[in-house]
Amino acid sequence: MCGAYALLNAVGYVNSLTYGETRHLFRGLCNEAQVIAPTALYNGLWFRELKALSRTVNEWLADENRIRISLPMQRKYESVEDFAFDLGQRINNDDKCAILSLGEPWHHWSVVHRVNKKSFSMLDSANKKLTYLRFERLCVKSTEGKTLIHPRQTFIFESDA
Repeated sequence: MCGAYALLNAVGYVNSLTYGETRHLFRGLCNEAQVIAPTALYNGLWFRELKALSRTVNEWLADENRIRISLPMQRKYESVEDFAFDLGQRINNDDKCAILSLGEPWHHWSVVHRVNKKSFSMLDSANKKLTYLRFERLCVKSTEGKTLIHPRQTFIFESDA
């Protein structure tokens, strides 16, 4: 369920939600996840399913135009640093963040709220800062023997208020 938590953390980062709104959104995401991916609780969410759940978030917040979610990172990146530079240009201000897809060996979704010189500053499932995830531990090609990231599966969240 890290995908659902990542969605909640991203929304909460760019748009303050009350405790009641957070609970309501989480309940809605869980219900929708059961329809979209009945095995999500024990198999996790894949990109297609998280993309569908991001539409649920957009619909839930549509009345108030509070958030914009996009998938702009569609070019091929030759290095983590190349990707990080592009991502930093997009999110390094107070009202934006990204959900990053971490592949082998983690298969995990996590929120990046800042790109630093050599690392990502992240929020994880418990909405606790994970200090940093250093670029040297990541790769954009599966043959490099590090944690694979999937740039094309990066969701950008920004406040629309």
